[in-house]
Order: sequence, then structure tokens, then C-alpha cells
Amino acid sequence: MTDTTRTPSRAALPAWLAASLMATAMAASMGAIPGARAATAAGEDRYTMADFAKVPKIDAHVHLHNADPAFVDAARRLGFRVLTINVDYPDFPPLDEQQRVAVALRQARPAAVAWAVSFSSDTSTGRAGSMRRSSASMPACVPARSG
Repeated sequence: MTDTTRTPSRAALPAWLAASLMATAMAASMGAIPGARAATAAGEDRYTMADFAKVPKIDAHVHLHNADPAFVDAARRLGFRVLTINVDYPDFPPLDEQQRVAVALRQARPAAVAWAVSFSSDTSTGRAGSMRRSSASMPACVPARSG
């Protein structure tokens, strides 16, 4: 027997989008997003799906491992900016590769991408020189600011 109460998986929102929508709706309902309110009959301000296209959004936790900006472009079409987080995790690319991708995406889409850098967890084991190597790599990816 077929379960007709379920939506086919191909029609479901991507997990990142569903989570971002939920976070945005929650933040808006708490008044954290100015200018994204619709009046209700009782005169209270509420965020509605009609406001979705107008509200700037940030997906503050993604791990982008591909320098192709297609994901970022899709997010921008929905009004999102992204924060990609580089982490020292065995299932992820090496930190140097994650940093290379983050820098490339930031250069390709400066208004849409930010990243949080990390350092190898080897630094916590007291391995000589690993903190110096981590510190030395930072100036290469962070542009100097004047004034």
C-alpha cells in the first residue's frame, strides 16, 4: 500500500534551506529582523512568507568545499549570504584546501561569502611549530585594511 500522506523526497526543501528558513522565521518572530514585518488584524507585527524575498538572510553555518560559486549563487537568488566554517575534521578536506576554497569564493562573490578560519587541532598537543605555521598562513588570506 502506498503512503499518500508523504511528500515525495524530490519535492522537499534542501536541509540547509529548511534550517535557514526556520532560523530566519524564528528570528523575525522575535523582532530580530527589522523591516520584515506584516501587520496582523490585531495590529501586531509578524513575519510572513510574503516577506521572505525582502528579508536579507545569513546562513551562518555551512562548510563549502568546492570553489565553484554555484551554491553561493543559488543562495543569493534566495536572499542569503553564507558563512563557511573551516574545521579540522577527518571527513573534510585539509584546512589548507578549505582555506583556498573560502578565499576563492570570497574573491568571486565578496558580498555573499564570509568564512571563519580554524587551525589544526595538532596545536593543542604541543607539536612544535604548528601554531607558527597556522599564524603564518593567516596574512596570506586576509587582505590588509587601510585607515
